[in-house]
Amino acid sequence: MAIRGPLTSNFFRILISSILIFLVFCFKKSFNIFLSSEQSLGFETPQPSTFKKEDKKEIIISDCWYIVSYMGSQVGYSHILQKSILENNKKVFVTESNSYVELRVLDKKIVSKENSIFYEDENRRLIKFNSHIETPDDFSLINGIRNNNLLIISGKKRNGGEIKSSLNIEDVIFQSEILSLLKSCVKENKKTFFYRTFIPEFRKIINVDVEIRGIEEVDVNFSSKLLLEVTSKIRELGITTTEWYDEDFRLIKSETMGVESYLTEPENIIKSDFAQDLVYELGIKTDFELKNHHNMTKLELKFHNIDPSYFISDMRQEVSKEGKDTIIRTKKEEFAKMFFYYSLNGSTFLGTGTQVLRSPSEESFRDRSLSKEEQHKFYEKMSEYLANNDIIQSNDVEIISAAKKIIGIEKNPVKQVEMLKNWVFNNLQKVEFKHLFLSAKETLKLMQGDCTEHAVLLAALTRAVGIPSKIYVGIIYGGNGNWFYHMWTGVWLDEWFTVDAALNQFPADVTHLAFAETSFGKEEIDKIKISLPFLAFHKKVKIELISSTVNGYD
Repeated sequence: MAIRGPLTSNFFRILISSILIFLVFCFKKSFNIFLSSEQSLGFETPQPSTFKKEDKKEIIISDCWYIVSYMGSQVGYSHILQKSILENNKKVFVTESNSYVELRVLDKKIVSKENSIFYEDENRRLIKFNSHIETPDDFSLINGIRNNNLLIISGKKRNGGEIKSSLNIEDVIFQSEILSLLKSCVKENKKTFFYRTFIPEFRKIINVDVEIRGIEEVDVNFSSKLLLEVTSKIRELGITTTEWYDEDFRLIKSETMGVESYLTEPENIIKSDFAQDLVYELGIKTDFELKNHHNMTKLELKFHNIDPSYFISDMRQEVSKEGKDTIIRTKKEEFAKMFFYYSLNGSTFLGTGTQVLRSPSEESFRDRSLSKEEQHKFYEKMSEYLANNDIIQSNDVEIISAAKKIIGIEKNPVKQVEMLKNWVFNNLQKVEFKHLFLSAKETLKLMQGDCTEHAVLLAALTRAVGIPSKIYVGIIYGGNGNWFYHMWTGVWLDEWFTVDAALNQFPADVTHLAFAETSFGKEEIDKIKISLPFLAFHKKVKIELISSTVNGYD
């Protein structure tokens, strides 16, 4: 029986956004696409009749439909229509884009949609754009207009927040320029090139490395075709997308980490009831059970045919390679037995002899001075994990007030973390798949969520009282031989310690296997990035138990 609640939902909620962002990147860079901020867009599911075929002032250039699949099951589709129109007696190129992604998780439907209009002038330069993305939790309306070398961005979110920014795009190229660059490199027999481009959904400039691999035979729609293979690696995400083009440079197929899309006819697209339930598709089933795993102090596992790069390695989790396999060794963290007082400019802090932590509460701690250089190094090292951002709003007045009220007069940081963890576990209502990705502030307001909301809120509360924090993403043992996707918190107490507010564990048990971590300093990109390593497990993974230790006994 699959575990429900906080153990499984986060992956699927982020996965659907990941697939959508993947589609946006692949399709929009593969066509001559630019946007108009003047067009009003709805969120209707795209149908073959969505776009007009004939108009006195427009000429249809191409009309392409794509099936999107994950693990062999259709999960969505995209429609890309290119046309030229006359506007003020000038030729303007327009691309209209609609994408729809639907996942089923524990019999619940989770849907995301993207609708965009892109405009470019007769020289194929960006004029302006408008892009909508709607998810179960949120939607964003992003407008942009080019003003020489500046891209002026504005928009709104469902929560009423405004989007305002501007980017210098002097060295940035856009979609039609990317396609032209690809064509010229193929003509000149160049194998690699690099470019910087803007992705509206990130509201950021990204860096992309491209490799032209040559012509190969590819299976598409149960037939074999000779296509040009091109790979694009997004540096900020650390993932590679592979695309295949025909002789006219039409995108025929694309793939990244198990998500595929391929060109098809409109009548081949299913409009509803797409995928099988992905909880059962993606849960990792093993032929062994871990009894009393909450009390384990050590665990050693072998992941067959999995590269070590999919996991992080730190003091708690050791990762090594053995042939084609990966060995993971985890151990339960232990708190330092001796803490020290530190005097800094009249303030007193707590540490273990190497770093500053928080104000101590026990007089038995020893006093020790800390140089200005040591103080500077600590804050320089930890600034990212103490910072306020759009996901972990540790400077929010209500979050600060809640954190201070929870810890009261307690000064010991270990006890503070325990109190904050207990409060989150006891007060957040446990819900499944109701929210896509709430920020800490939104979670505090709604007081409900799964592992995502528990982890993010705890991270904000700890930062609010001066304890550095970050987020881990990975898999966790759920009983009966099953492993599921999960998210938890890390706190700095002279070294990193794991805390699982969803399961009320501090430290977290040794079955928490992390493959990504983030401070959420990059907000939107980080939200996508933390989900990507798990996509590598789209094929069934074989896990072998090597050894386990419970309270010192094997």
